[in-house]
Amino acid sequence: MSDYESAKTYYILGEEKSRNEQYHDAISDYDKAICLNPNFIFAYLSRGLTKKRLGQYADAIEDFNAAIEREPKLAILFYNRGVVKVDLQQYVSAIRDFDTAIQLEPIHPSPYQSRGYAKAQIGNLTEAVNDFDIAISLAPNDADTYFNRGAAKTDLGHYDEAITDFDTAIRLDPESVVYYYARGVLKSYLGIMLEAKQDLQIALKLLPENDDVHKKEQIESALRQLK
Repeated sequence: MSDYESAKTYYILGEEKSRNEQYHDAISDYDKAICLNPNFIFAYLSRGLTKKRLGQYADAIEDFNAAIEREPKLAILFYNRGVVKVDLQQYVSAIRDFDTAIQLEPIHPSPYQSRGYAKAQIGNLTEAVNDFDIAISLAPNDADTYFNRGAAKTDLGHYDEAITDFDTAIRLDPESVVYYYARGVLKSYLGIMLEAKQDLQIALKLLPENDDVHKKEQIESALRQLK
């Protein structure tokens, strides 16, 4: 078996282990694949994604850098590097990566959604909404995009439009604690107390028993403030 074929075999093994959440073993297989074929772009990509899942953000970026050096025209590489930079709160640098991903592949919704989120984090709310608009036009059933657009519109003071976005997010994903909580808090701020209470009670009911205690305290605190 040639080095190329052996590298592909290790890569396939790594993918299977990653799917089974055996992340450290998967990385070991990706290491072997890259050792046998140092130009194996998708081995770098998969290793970077696996390191991201383990919280090894700096190492993940190094893998994406290595892949980009070898293949600078692949949008998914810039997109995933940008996502890790968002995790590191490196929003300006992340936006540059999303810009490049969009230039290379302008019809994929994820870079617009992620760029919108990053822009919102640095206060570029109008530009963020514009990105969410494009993402929604490309993927009209993505609940997170409506939620993020609603959050940006809340910060802009466009409250009615924000509630409409939260409504749509909830319709698309009626099990989301965060969506009900956000809509409840906004309705409370607007004085729509009965509906706010209903949303917050639903959020509390949907919260898994073993979930973050802080999240439960947040919801309960918001409910107490309605009394």
